[in-house]
Amino acid sequence: MLRDSSPTQQWRNAIWNVGAPPCAAWTTYLAVEGHLHVDARAQKHGLYLAFRCYICKRAQEDINHVFLHCKEAKSLWDLVFKKFRQ
Repeated sequence: MLRDSSPTQQWRNAIWNVGAPPCAAWTTYLAVEGHLHVDARAQKHGLYLAFRCYICKRAQEDINHVFLHCKEAKSLWDLVFKKFRQ
């Protein structure tokens, strides 16, 4: 008997089946699963690092900051979305 795919499995399949370069798919997968090596994650394992985003040097480096809130990340997303709107 076959079971329906769970939403998690569907999300994982979407990451790997969009034709993106493997390194981009792997980075996306790690981000979604919360396994990217950022300062906030290292602190959970007892490693205390610089506590600041390597790119902007302003905020604590965590996954949300790196991909969404960092000034440079926002600029990058603006460029990506601009390309899709054309």
